[in-house]
This record gives sequence, structure tokens and C-alpha cells, in this order.
Amino acid sequence: MVATVSQVDHARAMVKVTLPERGGVESGWISVPSFEYDMPEVKDQVEVTLDEDGYSSGLCHGLYFSDTNAPKVQGTDIYYKTMKKDLVIQYDRACKTLTITADNISIIGNISVAGDVSISGSLDVSGAITAASVTAGFITEGG
Repeated sequence: MVATVSQVDHARAMVKVTLPERGGVESGWISVPSFEYDMPEVKDQVEVTLDEDGYSSGLCHGLYFSDTNAPKVQGTDIYYKTMKKDLVIQYDRACKTLTITADNISIIGNISVAGDVSISGSLDVSGAITAASVTAGFITEGG
């Protein structure tokens, strides 16, 4: 059943929804699936399954695609995830490419790269650089 999110409890990962099919009555707190944390916002249209009484409990399956909420990217080999319109994670299985789009990305821990690395922009290093060989067209020594 389609419903509209009316309240969000971020700490408990639960929402209340209003049910247009039932005169706009508000449900009790219902769960959001726990395989990822991406809470809907108030006024989002979501798909829900409610218990037998139809109001007190159930499960919010989350946002769904429709004429007014069409997928931004489509394809048989595409995984696409967006969060609040400012983070995009896309994996194209056909070309084996993972793309993450965000204003800032932080990785905590060690990183190992096997393959070529291309940087478009500047590189700021606060520690030592160790290389087996270096080819450079222009090097500036700082202090």
C-alpha cells in the first residue's frame, strides 16, 4: 500500500505514515528494513505493509519508482544508489566501474591499489612518498 511519511524516528529506524486509502489516518511506528540505513524523509511517498489491524505496526519498504519518481539511471548491468540527492554510488557491471560522487570522501585505513591511478586535480600529501621510479614533467620542492 502507498503511504506518505508523517514522522521519522532516526534512532529507532522507524516511521509513521499517513494512509490516503484509509482517509489519511496515521499508522503506529513501523520498521524500516535493517540491511542499510537510508531513512525516508517526511512527505516521502513509500510502500508499506501493515499488520492485520492495518494501523498499529508493519514494515516500510521504502521509496518506490513511479511516474513522478523515475530511476535516474537504468540498465541490466547497473547498480545505482542515491542518498538525499547529494551522494551517488553507481556500479556498472558491464565495464566493471565503481563511481562514487560526493562533495568529500574520506577513507580511514590502508589502501592498496593494483593498477593505474589517474588524478585530475591536485594531490596533497602530508606524509612521505615512496616510489620505485618517478617520471615527472615538473616538480616543485616545497618547505
